[in-house]
Amino acid sequence: MTWISDPFRAGPPLRIPDQDRAPGAGPDLRPDALAAWVAGLPLADPEHAADLLLKVLQALNRTRLPTDQRREGFARLRAPIAGVMEALGGRYAQAVLPLRERDRRCAVRVLALAEEGAYAEKALAARPVAALGTARSSGAAPAYPEALARSAAALGRLLLEHYRIYAPVPEGVWGELHRLYRHGEA
Repeated sequence: MTWISDPFRAGPPLRIPDQDRAPGAGPDLRPDALAAWVAGLPLADPEHAADLLLKVLQALNRTRLPTDQRREGFARLRAPIAGVMEALGGRYAQAVLPLRERDRRCAVRVLALAEEGAYAEKALAARPVAALGTARSSGAAPAYPEALARSAAALGRLLLEHYRIYAPVPEGVWGELHRLYRHGEA
């Protein structure tokens, strides 16, 4: 686990997995290859799709990649991850606690996707401002504030999914959320 220090203030850093895998050691993480892979996902079977997405997302979070490639690659995964999480969450949202075995498996998948999604967003937000750029090449909204907002939203989703099943929140999530807000105010 890598701890990325806050570039603006002293304090505990953001947690992201070590990005020590060489590119090519796992799935093809180029944005175009990911887009083609996503097109073939079995979204009609959300449990299987969640397992496949989780493997690719874990590889993306643990592979050394240029910031632009990481940002574009994860952009291709956001929509299917959200859709699969929504489909699986609907299976246990109204279930009686404690969850039955199948509902529990769905919840575990959703929690894993939420955690890996938060890692991916934090990895983008933790990059130096120069690496993300102050504005996109198209002249659209600045990339860094967007990365901060998406990171905060991902951590919020992680909290929500834990609260939905009365599971303990991973240690440090609230502190990271506060640090992201501090980044945004700086």
